[in-house]
Amino acid sequence: MRIVLVDQFGEMGGGQRCLLEAAAGFHARGWEAWAAVPAHGPFAAELAPYCAGVFSIPCGPFRSTRKSISDALRFAGQLPPQAATIARLVRKSRADIVYVNGPRVLAAAALGRLGRPLIYHAHWMPPQESASSFARSILRWSRASVIAPSKLAAEWLQKSIDFDRVFTVYNGAAEPFSKPVARDRIARVAVLGRISPEKGQLEFVRAARKVSEQIRGLRFIVCGAPLFSERRYFDDVRAEANGPVQFESWTEDVPGFLAGIDLLVVPSLNDNLPRVILEAFAAGVAVLAFDAGAIPELVEHGQTGLLVRERTAEALAQAILAATAKPDTLNDLAARARLRLRERYTLARFQSEICAAVESVLRRHHQRSLRNAGASAAA
Repeated sequence: MRIVLVDQFGEMGGGQRCLLEAAAGFHARGWEAWAAVPAHGPFAAELAPYCAGVFSIPCGPFRSTRKSISDALRFAGQLPPQAATIARLVRKSRADIVYVNGPRVLAAAALGRLGRPLIYHAHWMPPQESASSFARSILRWSRASVIAPSKLAAEWLQKSIDFDRVFTVYNGAAEPFSKPVARDRIARVAVLGRISPEKGQLEFVRAARKVSEQIRGLRFIVCGAPLFSERRYFDDVRAEANGPVQFESWTEDVPGFLAGIDLLVVPSLNDNLPRVILEAFAAGVAVLAFDAGAIPELVEHGQTGLLVRERTAEALAQAILAATAKPDTLNDLAARARLRLRERYTLARFQSEICAAVESVLRRHHQRSLRNAGASAAA
């Protein structure tokens, strides 16, 4: 099996970590992978051990939310070189299949695949209607198969493509080597991830200010980094924090970071299924999250975590106050969540299901090609 991997980011985020784990799974099976990713950031170097070669493609910068005219012009200008690079890579590698990670490079992969079957890993649904409609159009036109990381994403995708071309594969996480410890008090409350509006860090820092007005002794941490034009949002978050919140740059040692906190808050407002939730399950850290996107598919309120229905800073502050007052309850939630991870969300299961989906898509493609060849011969 020869597979070309395409990604829209050069920085490391949840989607990139998933692709890296998929690439490790492909490599373990003896498949030959090649990759095309933006040059800026560490992702290309992270992929290199699992790939026969890594090519550079232009992508961005783009706004993460509402796109501007300059975003549209930049996208149009970058599309031809993206597609040309992917086509060169497909020829060079003699690829059997193209696997694309992210909507910003979906069109280029569809154009540059040279007739190879296309798999789109839909980590999230574009929030802008224009971007969402464009992605669905490309999926229909290219007859792509799709890997959806949640039932919510699968339902969104099934409006555009045939049911049998959607594979629901939940992300996985590896358990850290060190055993989690029970917390006798809650002192460090944190969010971890890319800093952007849909991730809800602004609501978190506003909630932190409200909690700090009522009790002392809690440390609030925002760990992450902005991408491109999200710098303005990052500046807004820092300005709003105004004292009670400590900022840390993104870390590649996610298990180490989680081991140093007592409660992970996931205030995502418009997100599919944040990977950090499973990482917290693995690390034995309790999760408190907004009831948004596909998060309830992972976090069962009162069983494997806590959900906040009203997506406001006020509601989040009240939930943090209630949660931090009951460390024994949080310990119980974290223990049940870790057990759930072992039952359903291991890294080995994720890699096995991803490989099975790729094999299924390629098998169908070969069968369709044989049918078409037979029909042509009969005619």
